Amino acid sequence: MNYTAPIQHQLDACTQMLATDLNHSNPLLNMALQTIKSGAGKMMRPILTLLSAQLFAPIADEALHAAVAYEMFHTASLVHDDVVDESKQRRGHDSINHSEGNKVAVLVGDYILSITLQHIAATRNPRLIDVMSRAASQLANGELLQLQGTRTSSLDEATYTEIISCKTAALFAACATSGAIVAGADEDNIQLMNRFGELTGLCFQIKDDLLDYSELDIGKPTGSDLAGGKLTLPIIYALQQKPHELQPIVDAIHDGTATPGQITEAIATTRHAGGIDYATQVMHRYASDACQLLSPLPESPTKTALIEYVEQVTKRVK
Repeated sequence: MNYTAPIQHQLDACTQMLATDLNHSNPLLNMALQTIKSGAGKMMRPILTLLSAQLFAPIADEALHAAVAYEMFHTASLVHDDVVDESKQRRGHDSINHSEGNKVAVLVGDYILSITLQHIAATRNPRLIDVMSRAASQLANGELLQLQGTRTSSLDEATYTEIISCKTAALFAACATSGAIVAGADEDNIQLMNRFGELTGLCFQIKDDLLDYSELDIGKPTGSDLAGGKLTLPIIYALQQKPHELQPIVDAIHDGTATPGQITEAIATTRHAGGIDYATQVMHRYASDACQLLSPLPESPTKTALIEYVEQVTKRVK
């Protein structure tokens, strides 16, 4: 079963709404928006919002607006992240900051955030404003925690988990929570979906971090996170196993003196030390816990699709 099948019609409607939003009469803004449109992602957050809503009731317009709002919010955060990270590429295309400069990128991100707020307002549900605002504050906190982490040559697993809980899992939790809210679910099920989204978001980020060690073409250079000073779960674990081999390289990364050869060596050592296997096990544990949460709910195509959605998160190759 395709995990989008139960909501395909509504997802198509969201895609059309997004296409309309990513157009503007201002030539400079429109050029940037078209660049973003050409590098569109897989709509994972809108899909989660819609599936969560349909789990409890037929999808109404409020759910469509919430789904679009979260995709726009995510898009704006990526535009701003690229400025912070000084990234040159996003999903295989030139980033806005690289092609048009930081000033344009910040303003484009702000514009997209304004569209986000319009869609949240269109739900006419004050609780969704609270859910999104909390997710936004957590995301900012997570990015600052990660930035702080790049200023040190050590990072423990607990701090890493806190970072990804804020910068990624909080938004997935908001999507799942908002879907349940607009569908009129009771409070127990709203909280259940909040935790389901959080666990799924943790899986998503760990998988993203694992892809930094992948040899596949994933739209960014292998080892780019590591070269940027981001210590993620694979190397955090490997550092505990092989501190003598890895710590000097991590120190060089922190100092900005690491060579491409050292990055390659760090990736190889992380693999040999079991860092990839360990992070994969943690990811699958979160995935199992997320799917287990759905056990008390009645069987339905939407419930099956949510389980397959989690599986897709763990199996994706980019």
